[in-house]
Amino acid sequence: MYDTEENIRTLMSATGLSHEEATKKLAIRVRVTCGNSVPAIKLAEDVQRLLERTIAVAEPNEPCDVELCIQAHPVTNAPMHLSVEVSIDGIVIRNVIPGSESHSYEVDAPTDLHGLFRKAAACYIAGHVIACSVGQQADASSPFAIVPEPFVFNFAALGVTAEDLERPIQLTDTVLVGAGGVANGFLWAADELKLHGEIAIVDPKKVSAGNSNRCLYFDLGDVGRGKAELLAERVNLPGLHITPVQCDLHRHLADRPGKKATRVIVTTDSRRARRSIQGELPAEVLDASTTDISEIVVHSHSLPNEGACLSCIYAHTHDELQQDKHLAEKLGLTIEEIRTPLIDRGIATKLAANFPGVDAESIIGTSLDTFYKKQCGEGALLTKAGKQAAAPFAFISNLAGVFLALELVRFEKNKNQSSRDNYFFASPWQPPHRSLRRRRRRLPTCEFCGDPHTGKALRLLWPERYLA
Repeated sequence: MYDTEENIRTLMSATGLSHEEATKKLAIRVRVTCGNSVPAIKLAEDVQRLLERTIAVAEPNEPCDVELCIQAHPVTNAPMHLSVEVSIDGIVIRNVIPGSESHSYEVDAPTDLHGLFRKAAACYIAGHVIACSVGQQADASSPFAIVPEPFVFNFAALGVTAEDLERPIQLTDTVLVGAGGVANGFLWAADELKLHGEIAIVDPKKVSAGNSNRCLYFDLGDVGRGKAELLAERVNLPGLHITPVQCDLHRHLADRPGKKATRVIVTTDSRRARRSIQGELPAEVLDASTTDISEIVVHSHSLPNEGACLSCIYAHTHDELQQDKHLAEKLGLTIEEIRTPLIDRGIATKLAANFPGVDAESIIGTSLDTFYKKQCGEGALLTKAGKQAAAPFAFISNLAGVFLALELVRFEKNKNQSSRDNYFFASPWQPPHRSLRRRRRRLPTCEFCGDPHTGKALRLLWPERYLA
């Protein structure tokens, strides 16, 4: 149902394990046991949905290596047990020995737990299960170095209250750019919000096998279908009209009134794409991204903007140029062709000539990264240092989507403030802390917000923002 090789490559990249060792690590079986309360049952369902895209989830009558007990007593003799205590304020995860007097299982769960808090908790629980199952690595900087227990996640660290999450949000002239893992997570989380209005999902790409590992609304049977169309078809948010658009943002805006969109929600997977989106000069931007499996970044701003824009957050780096050169050399393309968002007919013909057995027609409209993963070095996309690039595990992409939904709530609540924190980063393997939220200053050399001519263009495009 899911592409296991993608997860194996990710684990190999993060830990230095061999293919055989990583395969064995991810073959562990986890059983999820939960109490009878509605919050515990729903949380267990969310955790299982995330876990099954990375590791095996055991059925009740099957043996398991790890038993995860959510507001419940253990029912197996698994070598490892993890307990999850849920309260209205957050969750606590402990590694426990069944029958140990040092720990008592809490079986009373809150009767009222907001769904967005629950889904954030599910992501952290899934990550902790994977970290504990894989085991602590020799390298202390590894994301799999187990967090000292207990693992305590307080909902207050998310920066919003349950009351904030109940406020209706009206979406108008809004575009969701990207329909991959983070976008899936965003709409999965948005199901817990009171959204109304309309949103367009813009993505020119089709579903690839690797998408099934991260995208909660896709599986291997969807390979080859348009991402935007499929996501719009599978997501059901009462009160929100979703329109799929299978093209890039620039082409989509060319068909919109005024050739602009007031609000852009960004979930694309490249720094270059984000700078291109900023170049369209949207009035409001909300953005979430993942840095392989080590970090999640969330950013938002509106015009006029005292803080950084997308081009400041995702400034061009030397590593990008080196990776472009590496890809160009391995694929037999030019740097300019490597920077093309999707494979066109000319590039497809060239790749088919360079790689015998490749059908040019079948790769038109796919990304070069996807093509390279299939063709080179057991599917390993290498950086200039020879390290495999790691696609995020399911819980990481979806946690980024949850953070993006939370940022939408914060943005709506605080957007009239002249100065606010607009930048957040966190490890997906550790509980979030409020101290990590900060303002991000713009770069003085930024081609968009640092250029007085661009500033003039912004005032012409959005005069109401500057005259208000």
